[in-house]
Amino acid sequence: MLASCKHAAFAPSSLFTPRFAHFSQKTTHASPQIRLHQAPRRPRPAFTCAASDTPTQPRVILDQKVCVQSDLPLDKTRQVHIALKAEDLGGRRRRVSGSVRVESTIDRVWHVITSYAKMHLYIPNIVESTVQHRNNVLYLDQIGVISRKLALKTRMLMRVTEDLAQRCITFSRVEGRDFSEFEGRYFLTEDEGQVIVSYDLVAVPFPLFPMWMVERKTFKEVPRMLAAIREEAIVGKHVPFEES
Repeated sequence: MLASCKHAAFAPSSLFTPRFAHFSQKTTHASPQIRLHQAPRRPRPAFTCAASDTPTQPRVILDQKVCVQSDLPLDKTRQVHIALKAEDLGGRRRRVSGSVRVESTIDRVWHVITSYAKMHLYIPNIVESTVQHRNNVLYLDQIGVISRKLALKTRMLMRVTEDLAQRCITFSRVEGRDFSEFEGRYFLTEDEGQVIVSYDLVAVPFPLFPMWMVERKTFKEVPRMLAAIREEAIVGKHVPFEES
């Protein structure tokens, strides 16, 4: 596990909300959210399940270990450690990546992150989602909470592609009012009897929201999302799974 860490006081998709869930049911979570906006698309490398490099040298904004509160008995310190990194790719374009170790099997973790219609049950700030299939393509229509005090919500429609062989899921914005670009991936790897869940996101928010505000929100939600995925994969409260 990771050693010392800094608490996420500012601070997945995710997202998330991480922005990676879409739902048609209500949630009881009192969780955060992420904003989205729209602008002209510009050419850029698409996320794939293969390793990808950034064309230009990015400026690192944040690179640290974040502590998220945990109620799991196995977490003796009542904390789970999340590796979090953020980079400035130029202009308003940002890349945020994070990872967490999960004491579970890769099949179980995969089952959790692909149970899209149940993400609102355990991921903070996802309140509604709908899974759509059009011409053999999977779409997720997600509604997330931006501010509970102000009753602000955000919606995004994303196209999702699964690669079971590489244990990778990619997602990209189709419609959304807060981001002109919102694209990323989840991928799983096994290490010493545990599973590492990694998350990458490249996003461009519309100018309506100050960049510092978007960054703060994203840095907060990505660790919470990864911690929620870990807890669900271990406990299986909302997404039960039977090992074959």
